Amino acid sequence: MKEAILAKLNLAFFIKLRWPTLVFLLIVLLIDKPPSAMLIRHDVNPENYIIDEADYPAVFPIFENENIKECVATLIDERWAVTAAHCLILLYENGFAEHAYPVTIAGTENAVVRAVWPDELGDFNAIIEGEDTFENLDLYVEDITYDIALLELRYEVKHLTPVTLYKNEDEVGTIIILLGWGDFGKGDEGLSLEPINDRRFRQATNQITAIEGNYLFFEFDHPESGKALPLEGVNGPGDSGGPALVETDNGLHIIGVSSGGQYKTDWENEFVQQGRYGWEEFYIRISQMHSWIDQIIHQEGQTP
Repeated sequence: MKEAILAKLNLAFFIKLRWPTLVFLLIVLLIDKPPSAMLIRHDVNPENYIIDEADYPAVFPIFENENIKECVATLIDERWAVTAAHCLILLYENGFAEHAYPVTIAGTENAVVRAVWPDELGDFNAIIEGEDTFENLDLYVEDITYDIALLELRYEVKHLTPVTLYKNEDEVGTIIILLGWGDFGKGDEGLSLEPINDRRFRQATNQITAIEGNYLFFEFDHPESGKALPLEGVNGPGDSGGPALVETDNGLHIIGVSSGGQYKTDWENEFVQQGRYGWEEFYIRISQMHSWIDQIIHQEGQTP
């Protein structure tokens, strides 16, 4: 499965970023695939997917302006949040190489002071020109199945409870909660040429169907398949890094981090509008990354 993803996507785990960032990546990586869509069932009232941000206060957007909220992170410790590594591109594009990156978590201002990703992923080297000004980003990706990053925050977050890491390797069959502010559409139509985004927070559900290595997989099932959940859906552009959450006896746990998606066949990926029913998402498995996460979070010499 990993080899198939590498062959089909050609580093296109970046596809869930929006067009301005994709233009940047076209130059860097020669990516030619547009982003997928934030999709819901066509036969369910879209209002049913909308929820209050206060319901999940540990989940926050990394980038925000008047029109969009893009890339998502989840607080997993008082000083640390987890996201997709490819979301770091947005940080660097917006001054992270020169200063701490501002974020707002549950209404309280904070800032990212350091980003850490697995060595296996490869390198993100900011190219700095005169007067410490960011010029470009040199990307060398070795293994896209390590598309995960930790964000160290300037201030401890005391006003909410971080989300616990899911450490069991029994993910198949688990019902997951997906969250984000990204573009949205309907599964019978796929991605709209004019993405729809209203900055509203949405929740969808799905069921993990397979695991392999660092990936967990789930599909966007058609309502007539008999497998679709009442709020079936998948994440899309703007929702990279977003969590897959699972309800446990001990509360919510984060089981995965949004990385990318594709259809199962080359023909569909070439000719079918992206994000229609049958689309398959792949998330980074927290069960495979928790040891690395714990090591980074609890290491000595953290940024003051």
